[in-house]
Amino acid sequence: MDSLFVLDLRSNSFSGSLPPLCSRTTSHLRTIVLNGNQFEGPVPMLLLNCNSLEILDVGNNSIIGTFPTWLGTLQQLQVLILKSNKFHGPISACQTEFCFPMLRILDVSRNKFNGSLLPQVFKNFRAMIKLDDTNKGTI
Repeated sequence: MDSLFVLDLRSNSFSGSLPPLCSRTTSHLRTIVLNGNQFEGPVPMLLLNCNSLEILDVGNNSIIGTFPTWLGTLQQLQVLILKSNKFHGPISACQTEFCFPMLRILDVSRNKFNGSLLPQVFKNFRAMIKLDDTNKGTI
């Protein structure tokens, strides 16, 4: 998969665990779309090997687990779609300073997240910050 940049498998009837798409650190995948299947189980940590990943869409499946804060170490990630799955628990803040620095779109709707959504969760989302002359550094 060294020369594969986009993997779009949306709206099929794939089932089972999410495949280990980036099992090597040389993966060049920029876009992974698995939306609208029947995948279950957790988000595989091997996705951390996708260091060029810009878009990850695993919406509309049966994926379980807590909010995958560890995906924040993917420095190019701009779009993260987790909607309509079986995620649960609180959405916790990252423990690193440079977490989700390029994230522009985050969709966590239709899951079972709970607790308070603290401002610290968003503090590193620098790509979402609008900078202009009158309102520097506001979200």
